[in-house]
Amino acid sequence: MLYRAATKTFHSTQILRHLFTVHTYLAEFDLAMKALDTYLEIVHRTRARCEKANESDPSLDSNDRVLRTVSEAIGILCRYGERKQADKAKKLADDLLQMVEVSSTEPQLPESTATTVNGVVFQPVDRSAELATVAFAYHALGIAEAHWARLTYEAASRTQYQNRALDFFRMALHRKYRSSKNLDYVYSMALLMGISLIC
Repeated sequence: MLYRAATKTFHSTQILRHLFTVHTYLAEFDLAMKALDTYLEIVHRTRARCEKANESDPSLDSNDRVLRTVSEAIGILCRYGERKQADKAKKLADDLLQMVEVSSTEPQLPESTATTVNGVVFQPVDRSAELATVAFAYHALGIAEAHWARLTYEAASRTQYQNRALDFFRMALHRKYRSSKNLDYVYSMALLMGISLIC
């Protein structure tokens, strides 16, 4: 059904996101990553066009959805992938970090920022994100760094990656994101701290 819908539309971000989810659920990770790559390409291209025109595109996924999708992809690549997938997760993490930094510093736009021209409402591009989504993204960044610390051939840099992972896990647990009691985040940090003590 999703493939049939994709042939009737010109690259819908919603359809590609659902394709990514379905292929991941079916353990078809190569197809899932192809859907994700296309999804991100469309998101970046559409955002660039929207920012140039200073108006949002209602067909584009919200910033929250994009951050969550990329964060989930990083978790999947680190959990089920090998070295090649870990390298892709690291590149996705670099992209995610840039998006998170913009999202966490940009306030949410009020409704009053919308302008109407000839009966058409134009809303500026909203790059903000919910606090829970930012925490989720920081947790994914920590997973990517911790996973890379495990796989890197450079023993000297392993501690550096582990420290960066701990910093991201601490950010995910920061009280301003209201996620300090999230058991997944706490467990990830405790596990990494135990591993770094052993090493």
